[in-house]
Amino acid sequence: MNRKTRYIKQLNEEIELRNLMNKSINGSSINFINENQNLASNGSGCTEKAIKTFHANMFTEINGTGSAGGTPEGFAGVVQGRVDENPSWKKYYCDCMTPKNYKQLGLDTTNTKFNSFQTAWKKQLGCVAAKPKTQWDSTCDGESKPFKKLCKSETVRKVQGCLGIKADSYFGSGTATAVKNKLGRDYFTNQDINTLCPPATPPAALTGGGGAQDTQQPEAVPEQL
Repeated sequence: MNRKTRYIKQLNEEIELRNLMNKSINGSSINFINENQNLASNGSGCTEKAIKTFHANMFTEINGTGSAGGTPEGFAGVVQGRVDENPSWKKYYCDCMTPKNYKQLGLDTTNTKFNSFQTAWKKQLGCVAAKPKTQWDSTCDGESKPFKKLCKSETVRKVQGCLGIKADSYFGSGTATAVKNKLGRDYFTNQDINTLCPPATPPAALTGGGGAQDTQQPEAVPEQL
């Protein structure tokens, strides 16, 4: 197949894909494989033809025979361009073009480049949910609420220093392990602080004969001649 013929074939597939996607998005969706097999979430109306066409286009780039440079970023840019033309396709792509659906149709998901391409376009569209930010609790007081994982306080920082680990005030997994090694449990209260941070033992007082403090002064060091 020469380049011109391949381009015409790909163009025809794109037109057919757009028609299928518009039917699905507008509410007259074609059932995916059969009525009892709804693989799309949120009623997106995934179609076998659309999924196979999208997968084939992605593998054209994976195999280096496409027009987007054969890179994950290039393919992601192409997908983004289609969504820019029709924003309603974003949800369709995100919900339907999934490894689960590919596998149900017997499509390849084992290629070593598959994950990088799949991840790139999903990230480009914002399909991949951002990792939630850790919520640290600054209300831990060691009395009504013990110091445990996700607590953040100056007391935690002090105990971390006593345990010889990074003292950053944040009670994470490393702090929980260190505390458990010392107390047998992965949290502590104010009553445990002296165990975790033993008070320094004062040096023994120097005593002379008869128990009185030795007040003898050291011999004077002669000046250097």
